[in-house]
Amino acid sequence: MVLRLQEFEQYLDELLQDPAHSTIPNGRVRRELLSVIIRYYQLHVERLGEVRSLAILSEVLAE
Repeated sequence: MVLRLQEFEQYLDELLQDPAHSTIPNGRVRRELLSVIIRYYQLHVERLGEVRSLAILSEVLAE
């Protein structure tokens, strides 16, 4: 998955400004935004390691 943050910048800004009224259009965009946020924390929080919650949640919901 190649993610270009610029494609989703509007949604991320909206989510950060007013989460209760954000208009993220579909699951794909939500998953990609979550991936960006997780990657950000991995880069900026020392010893965070791998965040597996998204993979686990996706696996559980797929069944």
